[in-house]
Amino acid sequence: MSSEIIARYCDKIGQQSQDVSTEELKLLSDCIIQELNKLKQETNNDSFIGVIHEILARMTITDTIELVNIFAFDLELLTLFRDTLTSLFNKCNNNENLNEQETIVFKDIISIFLSMINRVNNTNVDILRTLILNEVLIKSIKLYIDNIDKHLNDPNLFAFDILIRGFETLMEKRKELQDDSTVLILLAAIVKCICSTCYIDIFKQFQLDKTELSMKEHFLLLTCPHYIVYGYDGKHIEEVQIELCHTMLNRYLEILEQFIPLIKQWSNDLIIQVMSYLTGILQYTSIRELQQKYLNVHLKLIDAIIVILNAPNLLDKLVEGTTDSMSCLIFTAITYLYGLIFHPTFATVIKEKQLTSTFVKLAEISNDEHIQIHTYRILAMIMNENDIKTLANPAKITEVFINFIKCLADNAVRKRVLQNTLISLKNLVQHDQIKDELVKQGAIPLLIQCATETKDDPINIQQYALEILWALTFNEQAPNILKNDQNFMTHIRSLQSCSERGVAKAAEGLIWKLEKEAEYIMTKKEQEEMIETELSRSFMRFRFKRVAKPTIKIEPTNDAHKYDVMISYSHSDKDVCYQIQERLVKDNFRVWLDRDNLYGSQ
Repeated sequence: MSSEIIARYCDKIGQQSQDVSTEELKLLSDCIIQELNKLKQETNNDSFIGVIHEILARMTITDTIELVNIFAFDLELLTLFRDTLTSLFNKCNNNENLNEQETIVFKDIISIFLSMINRVNNTNVDILRTLILNEVLIKSIKLYIDNIDKHLNDPNLFAFDILIRGFETLMEKRKELQDDSTVLILLAAIVKCICSTCYIDIFKQFQLDKTELSMKEHFLLLTCPHYIVYGYDGKHIEEVQIELCHTMLNRYLEILEQFIPLIKQWSNDLIIQVMSYLTGILQYTSIRELQQKYLNVHLKLIDAIIVILNAPNLLDKLVEGTTDSMSCLIFTAITYLYGLIFHPTFATVIKEKQLTSTFVKLAEISNDEHIQIHTYRILAMIMNENDIKTLANPAKITEVFINFIKCLADNAVRKRVLQNTLISLKNLVQHDQIKDELVKQGAIPLLIQCATETKDDPINIQQYALEILWALTFNEQAPNILKNDQNFMTHIRSLQSCSERGVAKAAEGLIWKLEKEAEYIMTKKEQEEMIETELSRSFMRFRFKRVAKPTIKIEPTNDAHKYDVMISYSHSDKDVCYQIQERLVKDNFRVWLDRDNLYGSQ
């Protein structure tokens, strides 16, 4: 009887969806939930699934989309759907096949959840979090992934693949959910899947002439790595990097050694797409703390990556710009190399490869912003001073850096990326045209932000931002901009006593250029004028005939020098020179005059 009542309620909603008020629809929804709970207790699971199937069928009809809108965040009804989905996962995890009706329900519930994810906003995010990020549901999903080798031929794998992409979309839309405990359970399962022999076996069996991926290939080679590379950017990223490094470095070397000799056959988009996710994961394995441990493996991987970056057929595809996968492959490959450039051994090896022309070419032929910034970052680390002076289009280079730093400045999680980017910019800012462009394009406030507002381990970021600003003080306009920012000036004065020597030194350099240098120059000018005046007066008092004129050499004051004035004279002029010395000493000048070793005519 309950199933008939539910059907009548659903029909009523479908027939009157244009006219029924929100309150009436909510009342009908409550009635459906009440009857569903009765049905769940009164009948077997098949009957309950059948009714759920009927409701979902009506919810996914285009003509009654209002029904979806009203029900989409009705927590009680959707909790029933979620628990139904959990029970279906449990059935799969027990190695039981879903029947036809269960398969449809499985797919439709996932479809409803995706619709909700796409509608998530500040008002309903808490409801969605309670509903979807449910520990029981997530653990059933984790178990499914843990045993993925048993589900590779499951007809429900397609819907499951969509569900994982839905979770990724949720992470992109709501960054605050990335480190939810249930999300981390899912992340760990996906990382474990990538590190499995199942993933490696599927990869090694990949055929270069494929025109379509099987569902298992799509899930393992695209969906799982995509979730790691683009779906998660949270606080536990370094833990993910460490696990991938320990497990995947040698395995990825094996895969590349298999496929690199065949690189001329990388002609269709599928192999490019699959390889772009390999290099996407590979960029995470360049974690600095483990570089020395895996030095030999990285050296071999560097050679493989260089082959990719120089492959003519791949560069032609990049120029064509017909596929995003090609751009992803190139920029993740460059990012991997950039992650290694701070290790002295890798830096030497990469510089010895003489790759400047390769990276300049990549920057020139690609319109992709990701490729450009990653290319310029690594160029800044491998170019010598002459290379930097020959760089074309400094305005474009500067613009790329500014835009990238803007994206990173407020992202505490990506502080290492910001730090490395500032290091690269510091190397480029020695070029006068880059200095001028940074000032012209308004980069100073952004750099001040990096130097003063950085959160979570700010020391290195502060130091590099301050050093760039210090370099900019040699531009004519920059000093006035900096001096007019009183908050910044107060901040750098306080940093002169910072315990971190690099930060203190940069602050001292800025203070010197912005405040003390002008004072010093003025003081020295006044001192020199005083000396000249005193000398003129002294010489006016003494008129005598002499063979040689005494000479006075005035040296700029420097804390490292002992004297301000050196007097050189002939023996016949010693009396007047002594009087000049005494007068200058009286006026607090430091005078050097050798009384013991006189020279000249006697």
